[in-house]
Amino acid sequence: MPADLLQSILETLRQNPEAVFASAVGLCGVVLALAAFWLGSARWSRHVARQADECRALERSLAQAQADSAAAHRQLATHEAELRRLASELDLQRAREAEAKARLEQAQRENQQLRQECAAVAEQHRALSEAKGRLEGQVQAQQEELQRLRAAVEAKVAEIHALGQECESLRSARAQSHQALRHSKSRLVRAWAHWQTAHETCLQLRQENEDLKGQLAAIDQQLAGIEKFDGKIWERAVRVCPAPFVSPMERKARILAFSNLKGGVGKTTLAANLAAMLAQQGRDGDGRSGEKFRVLLVDLDHQGSLTSLCLAPGEIQRLRSEKRFVEWLLQEAAQCAPENVCLGDYCCQHPQVPSLYIVGADEPLVDVENQLMVRWLVKPAEGDLRFLLRALLHAPGVAQNYDFVILDCPPRLTTACVNAYAAADYVIVPVIPDLTSVEGVARNLRALRKHKALYCPNLEVLGLVANLAFPRGNMMIDRERQTWEILPPKCRDAWERDVARFRTFIKRKPEFAEAARENRFAIAKPEIDAMFRDLAREVLEGIEIHEGRRPVSIA
Repeated sequence: MPADLLQSILETLRQNPEAVFASAVGLCGVVLALAAFWLGSARWSRHVARQADECRALERSLAQAQADSAAAHRQLATHEAELRRLASELDLQRAREAEAKARLEQAQRENQQLRQECAAVAEQHRALSEAKGRLEGQVQAQQEELQRLRAAVEAKVAEIHALGQECESLRSARAQSHQALRHSKSRLVRAWAHWQTAHETCLQLRQENEDLKGQLAAIDQQLAGIEKFDGKIWERAVRVCPAPFVSPMERKARILAFSNLKGGVGKTTLAANLAAMLAQQGRDGDGRSGEKFRVLLVDLDHQGSLTSLCLAPGEIQRLRSEKRFVEWLLQEAAQCAPENVCLGDYCCQHPQVPSLYIVGADEPLVDVENQLMVRWLVKPAEGDLRFLLRALLHAPGVAQNYDFVILDCPPRLTTACVNAYAAADYVIVPVIPDLTSVEGVARNLRALRKHKALYCPNLEVLGLVANLAFPRGNMMIDRERQTWEILPPKCRDAWERDVARFRTFIKRKPEFAEAARENRFAIAKPEIDAMFRDLAREVLEGIEIHEGRRPVSIA
């Protein structure tokens, strides 16, 4: 490409050299003009720069002048403020001088007044000095008079001392006379008191004799009345009911009585193991979590079988020494108001089942029952002993401590047994599935119906439990099943309504005897645990059905 350009320039020079020269001259002129312009613009730029430097110097001078002027203005303002301050201080000084003059005049007036007061005080001092002189003269005269009086008093004291000695001798003689007189009077008073005591004793013995005759007559009448009852003492009509029945819905704590007037049907074993099952399972049916039922188990049989089953011998001996058995509870309830009796004082917590509490019984229970019965027969107006247990168990505090109360009744109509009927909400009747036991159930239900009509109208039979059955797998043997099936009509005739039968039956197992010997509950064995778990579920369902509510489940 450069070669082509050079070739083109050379070609132009050969063809038109004048034009090329003219172009060169023109180009040189342009170059010279540009050089002259550049030189002129450089001188002008230096001139402009000098002018700019001068302007900046002038601006700095102006700024300095403005700063000096501002400083002068500030200094002037400071001087003016100082002048104003000095003027105010001058005014203040003048005011102070005027005030000082006023105070000086006031001080002069007060000084004049003090001088006048000092003159008055001097006059008073002179008058007081004169009065002091007069009083000192009077005091001197009084002291002289006092000396004369002291001398007279000392003479009188000596005279009185002599008279005192004479009086003392007279008092001694008089005291001896009085001592002899008092001795004579005391002998006379003692003799009179002995006579009065003998007379009162005689009158009291006569009155006691009359009272004893009246009591004997009353006892004869009571005995005659008892003979008319033909042994049915507990079927007396209620005269005074000191403890009204509180419904279980209002009271919350349900009371179950295990009763059968025939012995040997396993009431105690059923009551103890059902109570332990309820206490271990709890409200939600789970023994491992949730709130457990609080169960109170009461032994009402003087043989103490339930007590021996649940408690160790050492614990029984301790409760016996502390008088914490049910006989002492009934005796205290008969002697004072029920609200003053603390049920918890007689309860013993089971060591293995913390939510199970036990009130035990001992042999003296039979004596206490007889004493209470005789007192009721002799003095029926003092209160009906059939309601002692109701007054205790229907108190508001029981529901705060227990959810269930289970009563183990004796196989006879004792004082404790009828108290259980009067207090209970439901009766559970254990039955051995044989003909002898079936006949006993009918008699028991007829007796219960009579007592229900007389003094426990709210009592209900929750159901019959087949106990001590000979199992064939999960079924009764044929003979026992036939006996079990003939119960409903017999119970309907005796109770005048249908009586439920629990589907769960308790098998005859050697583990029950082993557990009783070892003071533990048989439900520790899995098979027995399953039986009582099912029985507890049915009991709760029966209670809920009677009370018209949804059953509580036990897993």
